[in-house]
Amino acid sequence: MTTIEQNIQTCGLVTELTNSQTDNFEIIQKHWKTFNEELKKYNINQNSGNWVKYGITFKTDEKYFYLTAIPTNNLLFPDNFTSLEIPKGEYEIFTHKGKMENIKQTIFEIYKVILPKSNLKIEDHTKVGFIHFEKYDYRFQWNKSTSIIDIYLPLNTIISTDKLNMDSYKTQILNKICYTELVYERINKKLNSELSKKEIEKKLFDIIKETNELNFQKTGKNIYVTNNERNIRVTINLNIYRVITVDVVDKNKKTTNR
Repeated sequence: MTTIEQNIQTCGLVTELTNSQTDNFEIIQKHWKTFNEELKKYNINQNSGNWVKYGITFKTDEKYFYLTAIPTNNLLFPDNFTSLEIPKGEYEIFTHKGKMENIKQTIFEIYKVILPKSNLKIEDHTKVGFIHFEKYDYRFQWNKSTSIIDIYLPLNTIISTDKLNMDSYKTQILNKICYTELVYERINKKLNSELSKKEIEKKLFDIIKETNELNFQKTGKNIYVTNNERNIRVTINLNIYRVITVDVVDKNKKTTNR
């Protein structure tokens, strides 16, 4: 077990995974190449021999995704990159040694052999924002037998930083919320309404203001504000506080993000 002392802010590229580990390995391998090409294209350098990269697996709406990322460190990233925070706390580290193509066997062993026989309590992915992450550093050598990748699983001693920061998120959103011209039309269509721009802005401001912070859920670069009383969920890009869309929540399936 190890302790991450400070939250780690990361940013990178996301790709969707499948239910096949074999297919996922091919997807991830190609995605790493694309990510590295993007870093080079935009001249995003860590400027240090102590470089580090992360491969973060997370789940949203029953779909699995993989984020290739680096620490933000005040770097500038293109709009197609996604931010994700690794919260401070206690983690169990498993080490994969050898060819990268064999990492799927290591992950299988972790989840199907080691964890069922251990007393480790792994934190739910909805509380930390991901399932596990891989850490790549100077020890990583692609397909050499001496290559090393650390795999971090969050333990349930972690206090979700999202929960701790929701009040701050809410304040920031209310202060900085913005819209594009197209989103007004999208909102009216979703709500089956004919509201003016000012009416939409006031409506969403009131919805966000009155929504309990427990119903704020951060996933990747977006935050979802679900107001069960009004049966509306607002999706906001947290990087620029821009409203992306709204959705009507099924009255018979009210949910609270606790």
